Amino acid sequence: MSRKTSKRWKDPTDYWNIKLFSSLTRRTSSGIPMIPRYTGEIPTQFIPANIAAGEKVHPIKERTGFAHFYLDDYQFERFWNFPIRYVKYLQTFEGTLSPDYSVYADYPEIIQRMNIYRSRALGAYWHMCGIPVIPSISWNNPQSFEWCFDGIDLESIVSISTVGALRTQQLKEYLILGYGEMIRLLNPISVIIYGLYPKELESFGVPIIKMNAFYEKFESEERHVSLE
Repeated sequence: MSRKTSKRWKDPTDYWNIKLFSSLTRRTSSGIPMIPRYTGEIPTQFIPANIAAGEKVHPIKERTGFAHFYLDDYQFERFWNFPIRYVKYLQTFEGTLSPDYSVYADYPEIIQRMNIYRSRALGAYWHMCGIPVIPSISWNNPQSFEWCFDGIDLESIVSISTVGALRTQQLKEYLILGYGEMIRLLNPISVIIYGLYPKELESFGVPIIKMNAFYEKFESEERHVSLE
Protein backbone atom coordinates (compact mmCIF):
# COMPACT_ATOMS: atom_id res chain seq x y z
CA MET A 1 0.00 0.00 0.00
CA SER A 2 1.39 3.37 -0.95
CA ARG A 3 2.09 6.09 1.57
CA LYS A 4 -0.59 8.28 -0.01
CA THR A 5 -3.26 5.56 0.15
CA SER A 6 -2.42 4.50 3.69
CA LYS A 7 -3.36 7.94 5.01
CA ARG A 8 -7.00 7.22 4.23
CA TRP A 9 -7.34 5.12 7.39
CA LYS A 10 -6.02 5.54 10.90
CA ASP A 11 -4.80 1.95 10.62
CA PRO A 12 -3.99 1.03 7.00
CA THR A 13 -4.42 -2.67 7.81
CA ASP A 14 -8.01 -2.12 8.99
CA TYR A 15 -9.67 -1.62 5.60
CA TRP A 16 -12.99 -3.08 6.79
CA ASN A 17 -12.88 -1.22 10.13
CA ILE A 18 -12.83 -4.52 12.00
CA LYS A 19 -10.47 -3.21 14.69
CA LEU A 20 -12.29 0.11 15.00
CA PHE A 21 -15.64 -1.59 15.49
CA SER A 22 -14.35 -4.35 17.79
CA SER A 23 -15.81 -2.43 20.76
CA LEU A 24 -19.32 -2.93 19.35
CA THR A 25 -20.04 -6.00 21.44
CA ARG A 26 -23.83 -6.18 20.98
CA ARG A 27 -24.13 -8.26 17.84
CA THR A 28 -26.37 -10.77 16.15
CA SER A 29 -25.38 -14.43 15.96
CA SER A 30 -23.87 -13.70 12.54
CA GLY A 31 -21.77 -10.83 13.90
CA ILE A 32 -23.77 -7.83 12.74
CA PRO A 33 -23.58 -4.92 15.23
CA MET A 34 -26.87 -3.92 16.83
CA ILE A 35 -28.17 -0.37 16.52
CA PRO A 36 -29.87 0.42 19.86
CA ARG A 37 -33.51 1.42 19.75
CA TYR A 38 -34.31 5.08 19.29
CA THR A 39 -37.34 6.32 21.22
CA GLY A 40 -36.56 10.04 21.36
CA GLU A 41 -38.37 12.91 19.72
CA ILE A 42 -39.31 12.48 16.08
CA PRO A 43 -37.20 14.87 13.97
CA THR A 44 -39.00 17.73 12.28
CA GLN A 45 -36.33 18.27 9.68
CA PHE A 46 -34.05 15.99 7.65
CA ILE A 47 -30.89 17.18 5.94
CA PRO A 48 -28.85 15.27 3.32
CA ALA A 49 -25.73 14.04 5.08
CA ASN A 50 -23.48 15.24 2.27
CA ILE A 51 -24.68 18.86 2.58
CA ALA A 52 -21.31 20.03 3.89
CA ALA A 53 -19.37 16.81 4.35
CA GLY A 54 -16.81 17.76 1.74
CA GLU A 55 -15.60 20.83 3.57
CA LYS A 56 -11.96 20.47 4.54
CA VAL A 57 -12.54 22.32 7.79
CA HIS A 58 -15.95 21.67 9.26
CA PRO A 59 -17.39 24.79 10.84
CA ILE A 60 -18.56 24.49 14.43
CA LYS A 61 -22.15 24.98 13.44
CA GLU A 62 -25.17 23.29 14.90
CA ARG A 63 -27.70 22.16 12.32
CA THR A 64 -31.38 21.83 13.14
CA GLY A 65 -32.58 18.38 12.19
CA PHE A 66 -31.26 14.87 11.53
CA ALA A 67 -28.85 13.92 8.79
CA HIS A 68 -30.10 11.35 6.29
CA PHE A 69 -28.39 9.11 3.75
CA TYR A 70 -31.10 8.68 1.16
CA LEU A 71 -28.56 9.51 -1.52
CA ASP A 72 -26.54 7.68 -4.13
CA ASP A 73 -24.06 5.46 -2.31
CA TYR A 74 -20.99 7.18 -3.73
CA GLN A 75 -22.03 10.41 -2.01
CA PHE A 76 -21.49 8.94 1.45
CA GLU A 77 -18.84 6.28 0.89
CA ARG A 78 -16.46 8.66 2.69
CA PHE A 79 -18.30 8.01 5.97
CA TRP A 80 -17.21 4.36 5.75
CA ASN A 81 -13.71 5.12 4.52
CA PHE A 82 -13.08 7.77 7.20
CA PRO A 83 -15.40 6.85 10.09
CA ILE A 84 -13.46 8.69 12.80
CA ARG A 85 -13.16 11.89 10.79
CA TYR A 86 -16.90 12.27 10.26
CA VAL A 87 -18.02 11.77 13.85
CA LYS A 88 -17.40 15.43 14.67
CA TYR A 89 -19.28 16.45 11.54
CA LEU A 90 -22.35 14.35 12.42
CA GLN A 91 -22.29 15.76 15.95
CA THR A 92 -23.27 19.14 14.45
CA PHE A 93 -26.70 17.64 13.71
CA GLU A 94 -29.38 16.78 16.27
CA GLY A 95 -28.92 13.16 15.22
CA THR A 96 -28.71 11.00 12.14
CA LEU A 97 -30.34 8.15 10.29
CA SER A 98 -28.05 5.18 9.73
CA PRO A 99 -26.60 4.90 6.20
CA ASP A 100 -28.85 3.50 3.50
CA TYR A 101 -26.38 1.38 1.53
CA SER A 102 -28.01 -0.22 -1.49
CA VAL A 103 -29.29 -3.80 -1.44
CA TYR A 104 -30.44 -4.09 -5.04
CA ALA A 105 -31.78 -7.53 -5.95
CA ASP A 106 -29.34 -7.85 -8.87
CA TYR A 107 -26.35 -7.42 -6.55
CA PRO A 108 -24.67 -10.64 -5.43
CA GLU A 109 -26.17 -11.57 -2.06
CA ILE A 110 -22.80 -11.31 -0.31
CA ILE A 111 -22.58 -7.64 -1.33
CA GLN A 112 -26.14 -7.00 -0.17
CA ARG A 113 -25.32 -8.55 3.21
CA MET A 114 -22.10 -6.56 3.44
CA ASN A 115 -24.04 -3.34 2.88
CA ILE A 116 -26.43 -4.29 5.68
CA TYR A 117 -23.39 -4.89 7.89
CA ARG A 118 -21.90 -1.50 6.98
CA SER A 119 -25.16 0.29 7.74
CA ARG A 120 -25.49 -1.34 11.15
CA ALA A 121 -21.80 -0.99 12.05
CA LEU A 122 -21.69 2.74 11.33
CA GLY A 123 -25.03 3.34 13.06
CA ALA A 124 -23.91 1.46 16.18
CA TYR A 125 -20.54 3.25 16.14
CA TRP A 126 -22.16 6.68 15.90
CA HIS A 127 -24.49 5.78 18.77
CA MET A 128 -21.45 4.76 20.83
CA CYS A 129 -20.01 8.22 20.06
CA GLY A 130 -23.09 9.86 21.59
CA ILE A 131 -25.00 10.64 18.39
CA PRO A 132 -28.74 9.83 18.38
CA VAL A 133 -29.31 7.29 15.58
CA ILE A 134 -32.54 6.22 13.90
CA PRO A 135 -32.07 2.92 12.03
CA SER A 136 -32.66 2.93 8.27
CA ILE A 137 -34.03 -0.36 6.94
CA SER A 138 -34.13 -1.62 3.36
CA TRP A 139 -34.97 -4.85 1.54
CA ASN A 140 -35.75 -6.04 -1.98
CA ASN A 141 -37.43 -9.39 -2.68
CA PRO A 142 -38.73 -11.90 -0.11
CA GLN A 143 -35.40 -13.77 -0.12
CA SER A 144 -33.79 -10.74 1.50
CA PHE A 145 -36.21 -10.88 4.44
CA GLU A 146 -34.04 -13.57 6.04
CA TRP A 147 -31.27 -11.07 6.88
CA CYS A 148 -32.23 -7.49 5.97
CA PHE A 149 -33.85 -6.79 9.36
CA ASP A 150 -30.84 -8.01 11.36
CA GLY A 151 -29.09 -5.65 13.74
CA ILE A 152 -32.14 -3.56 14.68
CA ASP A 153 -33.56 -3.44 18.20
CA LEU A 154 -37.24 -4.09 18.83
CA GLU A 155 -39.71 -1.25 19.43
CA SER A 156 -37.62 1.53 17.92
CA ILE A 157 -38.51 4.39 15.63
CA VAL A 158 -37.18 3.29 12.23
CA SER A 159 -36.93 4.75 8.74
CA ILE A 160 -37.34 3.39 5.22
CA SER A 161 -37.14 4.79 1.69
CA THR A 162 -39.60 4.03 -1.10
CA VAL A 163 -37.42 5.53 -3.84
CA GLY A 164 -37.55 3.14 -6.79
CA ALA A 165 -39.97 0.80 -5.00
CA LEU A 166 -43.08 1.99 -6.83
CA ARG A 167 -41.91 1.70 -10.44
CA THR A 168 -43.69 -1.60 -11.09
CA GLN A 169 -46.53 -3.52 -9.50
CA GLN A 170 -44.15 -6.29 -8.41
CA LEU A 171 -41.82 -3.83 -6.68
CA LYS A 172 -44.81 -2.32 -4.91
CA GLU A 173 -45.88 -5.79 -3.74
CA TYR A 174 -42.38 -6.48 -2.41
CA LEU A 175 -42.46 -3.13 -0.59
CA ILE A 176 -45.73 -4.03 1.14
CA LEU A 177 -44.61 -7.58 1.93
CA GLY A 178 -41.33 -6.39 3.40
CA TYR A 179 -43.04 -3.64 5.36
CA GLY A 180 -45.35 -6.19 6.94
CA GLU A 181 -42.41 -8.45 7.79
CA MET A 182 -40.57 -5.51 9.35
CA ILE A 183 -43.60 -4.72 11.52
CA ARG A 184 -43.93 -8.37 12.54
CA LEU A 185 -40.26 -8.86 13.43
CA LEU A 186 -39.31 -5.48 14.88
CA ASN A 187 -42.59 -4.03 16.18
CA PRO A 188 -41.47 -0.42 15.54
CA ILE A 189 -43.27 2.33 17.40
CA SER A 190 -43.19 4.68 14.37
CA VAL A 191 -41.90 4.54 10.80
CA ILE A 192 -40.38 7.49 8.98
CA ILE A 193 -40.95 7.03 5.24
CA TYR A 194 -38.81 8.86 2.71
CA GLY A 195 -40.90 9.31 -0.44
CA LEU A 196 -44.40 8.51 -1.60
CA TYR A 197 -45.94 5.35 -0.19
CA PRO A 198 -48.94 3.14 -0.96
CA LYS A 199 -51.95 3.47 1.32
CA GLU A 200 -51.68 -0.22 2.18
CA LEU A 201 -48.84 0.61 4.55
CA GLU A 202 -51.24 2.50 6.79
CA SER A 203 -53.27 -0.67 7.37
CA PHE A 204 -50.53 -2.10 9.61
CA GLY A 205 -51.50 0.35 12.33
CA VAL A 206 -48.05 1.84 13.01
CA PRO A 207 -47.79 5.65 12.93
CA ILE A 208 -46.11 6.90 9.75
CA ILE A 209 -44.12 10.10 9.48
CA LYS A 210 -43.88 11.27 5.86
CA MET A 211 -40.50 12.60 4.75
CA ASN A 212 -40.49 14.39 1.40
CA ALA A 213 -38.07 12.91 -1.12
CA PHE A 214 -36.02 15.06 -3.46
CA TYR A 215 -37.76 13.69 -6.58
CA GLU A 216 -41.19 14.83 -5.43
CA LYS A 217 -40.28 18.35 -6.54
CA PHE A 218 -39.86 17.17 -10.11
CA GLU A 219 -42.01 14.10 -10.65
CA SER A 220 -45.74 13.55 -10.58
CA GLU A 221 -47.43 10.55 -9.04
CA GLU A 222 -48.32 9.44 -12.59
CA ARG A 223 -44.81 7.98 -12.96
CA HIS A 224 -45.56 5.45 -10.23
CA VAL A 225 -48.00 2.60 -9.94
CA SER A 226 -51.20 3.33 -8.08
CA LEU A 227 -50.69 4.34 -4.46
CA GLU A 228 -54.23 3.38 -3.54
